[in-house]
Amino acid sequence: TLWHTYDPLIIHLDDPMLPGRSTLMSEKSWHDAWRFNVGAEYAFTENWAFRIGYTYDESPINSGHVDYFVPGDNRHLFAAGVSWDKDSWTFDLSCFYEVVDDFDVKARPANGVYTGKFTDASGYSCAFSVVKRF
Repeated sequence: TLWHTYDPLIIHLDDPMLPGRSTLMSEKSWHDAWRFNVGAEYAFTENWAFRIGYTYDESPINSGHVDYFVPGDNRHLFAAGVSWDKDSWTFDLSCFYEVVDDFDVKARPANGVYTGKFTDASGYSCAFSVVKRF
């Protein structure tokens, strides 16, 4: 992934939060990273299919520029889904669970970043979709 293009994050404020600061800037200096995916699909009947997958998403974050907007390290995503397909209709249900590796944050008080640690970061998401082919 070409994360080097995410540099810097500039936010222009219509109503400044601090006197004389209508622009906030966060230097990112992120580097390009690798993302590895593997998945499989098994059609167990003519109409039903089951899918599983795993993704390893390498962190692009330069530790000298980490902030609190996103978890700071490598991510592991475990996914599963099922679909039912009949004639011109498809119904899909999919879910994933994400685990983020722990990460230490180095202090940069001038940028409002203090020593900290990301721990036990995880989350999940589910989606349901309906497709009608014409």
